[in-house]
Amino acid sequence: MNLEKLFYPESLAVVGASNKKGKLGYNVLKNLIEHEYDGEIYPVNPKYDKIQGMKAYHSVDEIEGKLDSAVSIVPAPYTPDVVEDCFEKGAEFVSVQSAGFSEKGGEGEEIERKLKSLVDEYGSHILGPNCTGVINVNNGMCQSIGRVGNLEPGNIGLIAQAGVYAAGILWGLRRIMDFSMIATIGNKLDIDETDVLKFMGSDDTVKVIALYVEDIARGKKFLDVAKEIVKDKPIVLLKGGRTGEGKKSAATHTGSIGGPRQVYETIFREGGIIQAEDNDEMFDLVRAFSKQPLPTTKKIMIITYSGSQGITATDTLNERGMGLANLSDEIREEIEEMIPEVIEGSNPADLTFDQSPEQVRKIVEIAKEDEEIGGFIINLQPEILQDYVDEFKDMNCGNKPVLISVTGREFTIDTVVEMENIGFPIFTTPDRAAKVLTEMWNYYSQEIENGSRKKFEVKKEKVEDLIDAALNAGRQVIGGFRALEIFEAYGIPTVEHRLAESPDEASKIFGELDGPVAMKIESEEVLHKTDVGGVELDVNSEPEKVFDKIKNRVMSKARISEDQIMGICLQPMLTEGKETLIGSNYEKIADGHMIRFGFGGKYTEIFEDTSTRISPLTAKDAEEMIEETNYISELLKGVRGESACDKESIMDSLLRLSQLVEDVPRIEEVEANPLLVFPEGAAVVDARLILRKSD
Repeated sequence: MNLEKLFYPESLAVVGASNKKGKLGYNVLKNLIEHEYDGEIYPVNPKYDKIQGMKAYHSVDEIEGKLDSAVSIVPAPYTPDVVEDCFEKGAEFVSVQSAGFSEKGGEGEEIERKLKSLVDEYGSHILGPNCTGVINVNNGMCQSIGRVGNLEPGNIGLIAQAGVYAAGILWGLRRIMDFSMIATIGNKLDIDETDVLKFMGSDDTVKVIALYVEDIARGKKFLDVAKEIVKDKPIVLLKGGRTGEGKKSAATHTGSIGGPRQVYETIFREGGIIQAEDNDEMFDLVRAFSKQPLPTTKKIMIITYSGSQGITATDTLNERGMGLANLSDEIREEIEEMIPEVIEGSNPADLTFDQSPEQVRKIVEIAKEDEEIGGFIINLQPEILQDYVDEFKDMNCGNKPVLISVTGREFTIDTVVEMENIGFPIFTTPDRAAKVLTEMWNYYSQEIENGSRKKFEVKKEKVEDLIDAALNAGRQVIGGFRALEIFEAYGIPTVEHRLAESPDEASKIFGELDGPVAMKIESEEVLHKTDVGGVELDVNSEPEKVFDKIKNRVMSKARISEDQIMGICLQPMLTEGKETLIGSNYEKIADGHMIRFGFGGKYTEIFEDTSTRISPLTAKDAEEMIEETNYISELLKGVRGESACDKESIMDSLLRLSQLVEDVPRIEEVEANPLLVFPEGAAVVDARLILRKSD
């Protein structure tokens, strides 16, 4: 989908334009006129011959010229007719800015279905509904339903799911941030965040992209698009609906329900997207990326009039893997010679309350030559901030980022705006500046993994046959012996397992296995074996009696017949090894499988020590998944003289599991718990698969 005519139309109809102040149709047309939109404007309203001094059209089909795009601001029930008229006239896009659609349920959902059928029929596209349209500062196209003051062309792209979110923040932020384009997507009937993100990623006027979303429509596609964009432009994202109550609000606000937090965070992390915790943090980051170059090292110089502020900034840098630059002898001596007040040319450079704009400028222009310095954090006195503005206007920073903190900046807001407008972002504390500088370094140094993926030789046909047999028998769950067979077919190591169909066969297998065994019921009717007495551990003798004991107990507790029991599985008892878990489940949000690794066994739910990636995995993904866990990663290294466990076996198993769910899309969910890991090798002890319901 090419959104060129949505952002750069040569002609635009405003259906529902009005002469009445306060009406949304009045605001949209007024914004277009005042921002000097450089295309043709066609106001449409059957009540008027002229609207705000412009010729008005009673209907869309009266428009004489070519129509590229349109804005619809009519009540929801009339919207399908308006959209069809615009599509008939040749419009490629219609921004539906009215509310009352799927976010309201009932009749609104039916109206959205009609709109979707029009999109399918005509091949044109809808933005929204329940949005506030598009603003492109480069051509003056300001479709906002809220009045917007003067906008200077900038380099920030903003995508917001909630229309009023964008309109609300724009009035104040336009004083310190210069936007290139803004799009609100509302209910995402057709055009979604991925479509807009891709377009802004390709537009040369956009340097940094900010997103506010409540859900993601196409997780895997979004991830692929983001991975490409972040090679050239940072993406900063704020996710609404992260908590239970937030999700409720999201559902009633724009007709969306936020998905599981971990899934979204996995998508954003793998896509190289910077996640903000709140609005303040998002726009802290966006302002810095917009105005300043990236740091090329993680060593920072701090200049401050307050020793305590320098300490907090240093702590924040160190806690996030950054640090202070060690000034070279040459730079140190030059600073001491020019500014004796600096104590031994130190870093942080504490100039005390006598700090002057001239001193700060001299230090920056000297220290910028030090190759170890990646950027500067400067703490300024609010009462003389205007003097700093005057001094910094032509300061040579050597293409290194300079972030400024001013405690109490809200009380000097006019001067803060001046400083922002000469290119220096201001933060309320030096530690907030340190957090932002850390994210800038992380973005500069990150490597987005698009690496090669190993393809294993596997027995896919055997897996397909086992799944066919289960589905043909009306079963969606495969467990026990059959599940282990599926893992074996893909080369994932399993504990030795032998199926006995009679007491005599159990006795024979017992004699062939070394040491005590575990005996487990095998029945397609039994999902949780231990709940019905289907497991006996540490069997040392008389396996034929244990066979009958298990079978009779299960028949009684599970209320199943003898012919519903396949037999008893015998496995050697494994007393060593660390219990881990590998698994996967299909997530609609991600449009793919989420592969998980973590703490296994009976403590899985207690510790919740897991890591996640979206399939398919690379070897680097698998290695990072192990390292990201809090507890099991440490246990695998060996504790108090223990041998380290075989990490390569875990990585191999994760990669093979990833291939399994990619090769066999009929698998909805799969889990091996535990996967026992030894100093050499690993083995799945128990496993289960859940198959997808047929469409």
